[in-house]
Amino acid sequence: MRIADAVAGARRRLEYFDRYLRHDFYALYLRHLDRTLAVSLITTPGQIKGQDAYGVLGVQQVSDLTRQEFKAYQLIQVAPQELHNRMLRVDDTIFFLDASASDAGRYPTHFAPGDSSPHAHQTLDAIISNGTVIHKS
Repeated sequence: MRIADAVAGARRRLEYFDRYLRHDFYALYLRHLDRTLAVSLITTPGQIKGQDAYGVLGVQQVSDLTRQEFKAYQLIQVAPQELHNRMLRVDDTIFFLDASASDAGRYPTHFAPGDSSPHAHQTLDAIISNGTVIHKS
């Protein structure tokens, strides 16, 4: 619930960095957000293995619908080596997640405030700027 509370507190922007982004993130965390919020989801190209799909390949359909709803939405693809830890930036606060937000509660999950220094923000900004925009509203 702390992850959902942090996401719900977003007033300007929400950015989620997860190399294994799955489609259920959208229903779990974006469904109740103000559609004027700037949302960026950063993930890898991904793959589809039977029922298990992640990354851009796993979220393309729901992402296409989402970009039509949010005023400022982006799905950004980055190389797998660009992402290791899952990070969530809500406005100017950076959070660290060890498990996917979609898996929170299924497994022991660590969710805590991370380094929100200017350098940490610059690092996340660089990941975004080096990525490829797949969907944009």
